[in-house]
Amino acid sequence: MVLAAALAWGVAILHSSGQIAAMLIYSGSHTRARVARAALLDPGSVRIRSRLEAMRGR
Repeated sequence: MVLAAALAWGVAILHSSGQIAAMLIYSGSHTRARVARAALLDPGSVRIRSRLEAMRGR
């Protein structure tokens, strides 16, 4: 039981770290490649995905 809780905690920490890294990359990005990298780290971010779609239209 403790092992399962520790594993769940570890997965949550990794997920949160990925979201933070994605926002750091996204906030300073001006190229489509960097926004795409941020989208890979946090595929559920509507803000990142919509910006990537807008950049593809250019």
